[in-house]
Amino acid sequence: MNKKTLISSAVTIAGLAFSSIAIAQPKAVQRVNGIVEYEPNGNPNPTNYVYPDNSDKKPSDFQATRKKLQELRLLQREAKIRQIKLVSYEEYLKKTGEEGGSIIQNMEVHPKRQFFMVDIEVPELEIANRRGNNKEPQNIKLKNARVKQLYDAETGMIFGNEITGNRE
Repeated sequence: MNKKTLISSAVTIAGLAFSSIAIAQPKAVQRVNGIVEYEPNGNPNPTNYVYPDNSDKKPSDFQATRKKLQELRLLQREAKIRQIKLVSYEEYLKKTGEEGGSIIQNMEVHPKRQFFMVDIEVPELEIANRRGNNKEPQNIKLKNARVKQLYDAETGMIFGNEITGNRE
């Protein structure tokens, strides 16, 4: 093999290796605390969900989680559970949008995954305010507060909450 053929072969192999590396690399996706911060252009359609579809399970399969939620919420003084409802993630997003809430879809959750939406009524609620300009955090006091929380029906893990009420 002469020098020209050897150099040409090396350049071709290097070019193939470089192009296969460029093709094999996935598009940039940054994950911060489990939240997808950037998705590739187009409509992403993940096939491997961190929280997969569990819609084939019966509501009775989630009774242990429901019972824990009822016991946990009853510990708070004067708090009343208005509703604990089993919904899919897709239904939760739709309901949140209809009520005027912000919709940030977690692409790691399958749209048919089952969750408990817990609606709690609290006559008086005090929340720590960490965003104040003062050096010391000042608490925010709310009257007739509504606390809406979303729990994974299978694991019992909390996925989000929303608090509304009248400020004192």
